[in-house]
Amino acid sequence: MEFNLKIGTYLKSSHTSSQIIIRNTIALIPLLIYFIILNNKTLLILFINVIIYLILEILNNRVINKKISILEIFKSTYILYYSILLTFIIPINISFIKLILINILTYIIYKCLTHINKRVVISIPVITMIFLLLFKIDLSTSYIYINNIDIYLLLTYIITIIYLFIINYQINMAYYVSIFIYLIITFLLTQDNSILINIIKPIYVILTLFIINDNYMINPTSYGRNLIGITLAFITIVLLKLNINYYQIIALIITNFLNILFIDNFIIRYRFNKNINKISIIILLILITLISTI
Repeated sequence: MEFNLKIGTYLKSSHTSSQIIIRNTIALIPLLIYFIILNNKTLLILFINVIIYLILEILNNRVINKKISILEIFKSTYILYYSILLTFIIPINISFIKLILINILTYIIYKCLTHINKRVVISIPVITMIFLLLFKIDLSTSYIYINNIDIYLLLTYIITIIYLFIINYQINMAYYVSIFIYLIITFLLTQDNSILINIIKPIYVILTLFIINDNYMINPTSYGRNLIGITLAFITIVLLKLNINYYQIIALIITNFLNILFIDNFIIRYRFNKNINKISIIILLILITLISTI
């Protein structure tokens, strides 16, 4: 799990890789504390995630004859960051056997892809989500699908976002704004007040703040990042209209592959033509507005 300075959209950061990892990991702490209070099993899942990735990283370094201490592994890889993030994604009632198996498979697939071709690497959260779906695990019990929104969760969001602004974390808001537009239009058409509460559910907040900002889910240009966010929102809405289960997760998986196959190359090819980039984003926003009325 080598570090890439793109994480958190720190594309031109003066901070070192280790500093960025530490800051981004700290940003997850308020949410982690909130979820631990909800269920003590959260700590156990986190511990298993950390131990498995640490053991696999040590074994991998031995295979390639690379000498590195445990402290250096934590400082130079995503181990703690992803372990916390995956704790939010993996259902709290998952069996330990499946938890261990999914972590091992995720690590192996990630490493294999990294060694084969760095341009086709899939985001670690996305790989985990794919295995969760393949094993037919009920994702509705994971923290990202939590339905009970209380004042403590809202305060946790506020603390997290304030901290992200303090460390100059460039949040990719295109996805969140697009989903917000869809929910507002739906609310105006239905007059159903419960629709608006969806915008503060963890599935959208965590996707916006952390998962979409994964170094394999962002683009080096602001237009590319916006295009990815809006594409994800568009696919999310389409799948919702088709009554697909876990539509946000499936939309994220599809967008990850589209970014590898299309979006990234599209932005690189037309990086000097901002008008094309702007038009593509405007078209997607119009499509989101139109599909909201269906």
